Amino acid sequence: MTHAAAVGKAVIAQYLQGASRDRIAAENNVSAGIVSNIIYEWKKGVQESDYESVRELTVHCKKEGVNLGDLTSALRINFTFNVVSFNIDILY
Repeated sequence: MTHAAAVGKAVIAQYLQGASRDRIAAENNVSAGIVSNIIYEWKKGVQESDYESVRELTVHCKKEGVNLGDLTSALRINFTFNVVSFNIDILY
């Protein structure tokens, strides 16, 4: 992997995690304009994807102190309870 490809991959990963453009630029030793261009080009290549919703979810989880792995586990548990028609209210 070239240096440019590695930087591009890091920029997109940080963007999806909710990092600001300036923070991404500083951590990758590139200008904020380069970060914007990488994100713009990536968005053009991702057709009909809901990447903004994924980013918003990640940012919200980060603010709440929940990582995506924990969220996934909670959703699986919720789905399982719904499948077996379990009423969680009876636990309280």
